[in-house]
Amino acid sequence: MFYTLNDRIEFNASLDNFNVSYLNTNRVSFGMDYRVNDAFTLKGTVGHLDMGYGGASDFISIGAKFTFGPNKGATFEQRDLLRYLPGQGNSAA
Repeated sequence: MFYTLNDRIEFNASLDNFNVSYLNTNRVSFGMDYRVNDAFTLKGTVGHLDMGYGGASDFISIGAKFTFGPNKGATFEQRDLLRYLPGQGNSAA
């Protein structure tokens, strides 16, 4: 779940539950993203992880996201291998 406060700050929350036979895992977290500019975002999350038999622990994560290229992200339009094979369209020679 996301909530955008303004054009720079976004709050998020998540609840994850994984339950298979003897393994029961629950994770709850709350976080915030702060967009410094169009290419750089700072992220922070606080949460709790309960792995059943593995025990429980609290966690804090911090990170950064950097995007590059036009349109706020990298584009890879010419990354297909077919253009390098003879007879398969444009050659790279």
